[in-house]
Amino acid sequence: MGHAMTTMLETPVRLPEPPTDRDVTPEELLANPHWGRCELINGKVIHMSPAGYLHGRIGARLLISVGQYVEARKLGAVCTAETGFRFPDGKTVRAPDVMFVSAARIPADLSRRSYLPFAPDFAIEVVSWDDSFKDVTEKAESFIAAGVKLVWVVEPEEQRVYIYRPGRDVQRVDSGGMLSGEDVIPGFELAVAAIFAG
Repeated sequence: MGHAMTTMLETPVRLPEPPTDRDVTPEELLANPHWGRCELINGKVIHMSPAGYLHGRIGARLLISVGQYVEARKLGAVCTAETGFRFPDGKTVRAPDVMFVSAARIPADLSRRSYLPFAPDFAIEVVSWDDSFKDVTEKAESFIAAGVKLVWVVEPEEQRVYIYRPGRDVQRVDSGGMLSGEDVIPGFELAVAAIFAG
């Protein structure tokens, strides 16, 4: 019996893969968690690799910094990279490493089983070792186009942050500088050096 159980456990279970011959809807993506960690871009499912240690550590530090400030003042909700938001095109769902939504914008009837139905107010992307900076730049620009008011792109190798805002040039802040929540998270400040310390 022990042998039979071992054999059963070792038999791989093949789950259905995302369709490639047609566009996938946000509803289908949500209904198929067995596809793994994915984003949806213009109807196409894009699988996401697990992040490396440095990416995860920096992302967690940012989540804690922003989250503690927001929660203490009841300003809204801060979410992890597991949380997707729908783009206005109805065919795209993306998940920033960290995102913030102001309390006034959170729908009272938001289901546990739904993506955020609109762009967050603030998003942070941490550049991974295998990301091209061009791809991350395009992602940040797509967030702004979707309605995000403030985006930080965090570059661990150079220890700097790039700030994106609608209708303005990208601003670079080096390791000696300070970041601000501006009018999106009023009063929040974070030293760039603190993101990379240790």
